[in-house]
Amino acid sequence: MTDDLDSIVLQFLQIYGIRRLFEDFDEQNIKKENSHWMCNCPFHDESNPSFGMNADSGLFHCFACDVSGNIFQFISRKLNLPYKESIEYVKKLAGLDGSVDIDKLLFLNQIKSKFIVEEKKVTEKKSINIDEKVMKLGHLLQLLNLVITSRVGSNSGLGKDSIILSITPA
Repeated sequence: MTDDLDSIVLQFLQIYGIRRLFEDFDEQNIKKENSHWMCNCPFHDESNPSFGMNADSGLFHCFACDVSGNIFQFISRKLNLPYKESIEYVKKLAGLDGSVDIDKLLFLNQIKSKFIVEEKKVTEKKSINIDEKVMKLGHLLQLLNLVITSRVGSNSGLGKDSIILSITPA
């Protein structure tokens, strides 16, 4: 079933695999590290592997030239194909049959991506709001500590050394 881009990627990874893809393109120094396949970056010259592709997600990244993306972007960049054609290429490599409306898949993926970005913004905003509240609370506690200190210090017979309660922000 290829009803979305993620399922095409998962089926490709299960049927075809990253190592085989790297071998198809004669990549050098192929090795497995945890859930990543590493090799020399296909997009620049190097002698040590800095390019990794996750065997579970098909996402790739080169730590030397900072190029990254998904399996379709890899194929598109490697073979100089338009993105749509790279999807067809991946499907063909994995032997995935069936007519798929690529435009529909791309549209659904775009909506999904926008949703993820918006959800991330909301999460970050909540985090920032919490950080701001903690900072304001910390300032309030410092001010309260100063007020208590000055009142106790000016109280008859009690000096600043007499303070038992100390309020400090976490």
